[in-house]
Amino acid sequence: MHIVLATHHVLLIDGLRPYLAPMCGETGLTEASNTRLLRAALQDDAPIDVVVVDFCMPGVNTAELVGDIKRQRPDTAVIVLGPALHRSFILEVMKSGASGYISKQMNANIMMSAIRLVASGEQYVPAAMLSLEDAPNGQVCGHDLTPDGGCGAKALTDRERDILQLLKEGMPNKVIANTLDISVVTVKSHLSNVFRKIGARNRVHALRLLTNGTEKAGYTRACC
Repeated sequence: MHIVLATHHVLLIDGLRPYLAPMCGETGLTEASNTRLLRAALQDDAPIDVVVVDFCMPGVNTAELVGDIKRQRPDTAVIVLGPALHRSFILEVMKSGASGYISKQMNANIMMSAIRLVASGEQYVPAAMLSLEDAPNGQVCGHDLTPDGGCGAKALTDRERDILQLLKEGMPNKVIANTLDISVVTVKSHLSNVFRKIGARNRVHALRLLTNGTEKAGYTRACC
C-alpha cells in the first residue's frame, strides 16, 4: 500500500511513521510537510492508495485541498486528520470527496483500521458522528434521507450487505469479524455506516427497519 502523509507537524509524522511504514511495505510511505511537497507527490507516476491530510495544512482550505486531490487522483482515497468531532467540518470535507475522517483523539489501532477500510474502497466516519442524536440532519454521503434519517438500503456497499446479513443471522461482532476475516473494529465501523444509511439507532432498530420493509427496497452497490 502506498500512503502519502501530509502534515506540517513533525511530531505527528514521527508518531505515525512506526504504524504507517509497516502497512506500506515495499511500496513506501511518502511524507509531505507542506502543500508543495504534497502536490509534488501527487504528480508522481506511482500509484497512491491513500492520502492522509492534516486539516491544518498552512495556506490552504482543507475541503478545497481534498477536492483538488480527488480531481488529480480520482482513484485515490483521501482521509482528513482533524480535531475531535466538528460535524459541519466533517460534512464539508466528506462532500468534497474525502473517504474518511480521523480524529486526532483516536488511538493508533483505530486509525490504522480506518486507513485499511478506506483503502479497500469503503468510508470511515467516527461512530459518534453517525448517531442520529449527534447528526439529526446528517447526510455525510450525499444520499436522500429516509423518513428515519438514513440514506436507505440502496446505499449499502457489498461488504456492508455481507455484514448486515450476518447481523440478521444473530451473529455478534466477534463472530462476524472471524467469518469475514476482518477486525472487530472494522466490523463496528461498517455497522456504523449501515446504521447511518438506513436510519437506525442501533442493532435492534436496524433489524426492525429491515423487517418492516426497508429490506424490500433491495440492495445495490453504494455510490459513495
